[in-house]
Amino acid sequence: MKKSFVLLIAIAGVILIASVCMLSFKKPQEEEMSNITLDMGYFDKYKQIVEGDNSPKEKENAILNMAQIAIMLNDTERVVDYLKKVAMSEKNKTVVAAAYAAIDLIRDYYSD
Repeated sequence: MKKSFVLLIAIAGVILIASVCMLSFKKPQEEEMSNITLDMGYFDKYKQIVEGDNSPKEKENAILNMAQIAIMLNDTERVVDYLKKVAMSEKNKTVVAAAYAAIDLIRDYYSD
């Protein structure tokens, strides 16, 4: 009886240690882009960020993510048109630079 109780405590300890180790080795969360499903709704999601009351850094990230997804989905025409409008109308230089960089990224990808 005493041996089975000790054995039960030992097994419970091993299970507890294994559970703690598994939880501590969880992968860190990846960037937002990898969490967005690659569907045509990406454009409106990122457009809201760019046109909304967000920081220039958030807008820059949205623009660059929009360009990358557009390349993956072969949906670059409307993204380039939109980014041209952003580059012409945005007052923040960082956002303008991000729009031009995204357009350049798309053009570089399709220039081959």
